[in-house]
Amino acid sequence: DSTRELWTLVTVQADPLMDPDLVREIRRAVAEELEASPALEPMFLSPAQESELAEETRSWYRRPPTHALVSLSRRFGADAIAVLRLRRFDPYPPAYVSLQVQVHSTETGALLFASSGDHTSDWLPPSLLARLAARRVLAPLP
Repeated sequence: DSTRELWTLVTVQADPLMDPDLVREIRRAVAEELEASPALEPMFLSPAQESELAEETRSWYRRPPTHALVSLSRRFGADAIAVLRLRRFDPYPPAYVSLQVQVHSTETGALLFASSGDHTSDWLPPSLLARLAARRVLAPLP
């Protein structure tokens, strides 16, 4: 059935100097945005599993290796993986984030979806803005 939801792992690739709490908040916010999609169902992992996944995917610069995707499918029961590359983040108004998202099938390695761009706080999803404001990464929202 082509309309079924794909169980999707979500991982973030970011500069190692970026605040790990910020990276976690962005990962959670992106997972919540994916959850609103009719096609993707994000998988929420334990902190240990999230760390393991982040470490395993850290070296993926372009297309993830097919053998690694198959391994993730077997280990976590995932149909897909969303790889979010956080290229730049500036918390000062207007907040700015540069990111790229790629969703790959863990069965075939095929690229299912891709998007990238540079965004200011006027464009960022409200859930992400709210999370960042709550963590005092951004000024409080009006």
